[in-house]
Formats: sequence, C-alpha cells, structure tokens
Amino acid sequence: MPPANATACNDRTDHLSVAEVATEITLYHGFGCWRAQIAFRGQFVKVMFAYTKTPYTMGATSEMLAMKNEPSAEGGLFMGPPLLRDEEDDLWLSQMPAVVQHLARKMDLVPASGKAQSQALKILLDCNDVLGDVTRANG
Repeated sequence: MPPANATACNDRTDHLSVAEVATEITLYHGFGCWRAQIAFRGQFVKVMFAYTKTPYTMGATSEMLAMKNEPSAEGGLFMGPPLLRDEEDDLWLSQMPAVVQHLARKMDLVPASGKAQSQALKILLDCNDVLGDVTRANG
C-alpha cells in the first residue's frame, strides 16, 4: 500500500537532473513511483558521481520503462535499475555491482593492489546483499 503522500508513477526528472549540459553518462535510477522514493539500488552509483564530482544525466523513467518493456538492440535486456548508459564506451549496463565496477575503473577508483581490489569487491557485494535483505530481495 503506498503512503498517503505518494506520487503517481510518472517521470519525475525535474528534480533529478544533475548536469546542466549533455553528459556522456546517463543513469536511470528509479521507476518514479512511490517505491522509488526509497531509491536504494542507485544510491551507491550516485555517491560515486558525487565523490568524484563527475557530471551525469538522470534518465527519464518513461525511457527506462520503454526499454525494459520493449528491449531493443540499443538498451539490451535488463532486470531493473540502476541502468547506466556510457556513451564514451558505447555501453549499456545494469546490475549495481557491475555498474559500480565499471565506473570505478573509469573514475580511477580501483585500488592498486590485488588484495585491496578483492577487499573492495567483497565490500561491494556485501552492500548488494544488505540491499537484498533489507528490501526483501530488491523489491
């Protein structure tokens, strides 16, 4: 049951736009429904953008839903947000751990040693497990 102050499912990109100019990276983060007010899956990705001061564009919910409901060669198949479009690398990518690892390489955030890389991956996957547990299997 949605909360009393819930908004209908629609594009709510007016308050989500981050970059004032076109960027090479677009993040599709939430479905724009009352559930997306706790938009948990994309928070780790958004923190990376904030930490590195990397500009990105917030994609419209309607675009993401169109790609999800009618997969094309452009967006490919994906289960749900976050969905990342990296124009520089000609890449569409979903699944939070995969998106975070891709951006970590792009943003030069990957630790130098193999040991530290393994520890970083463990922490990332722990975070994903916690999201799954807290949200009843990311739902």
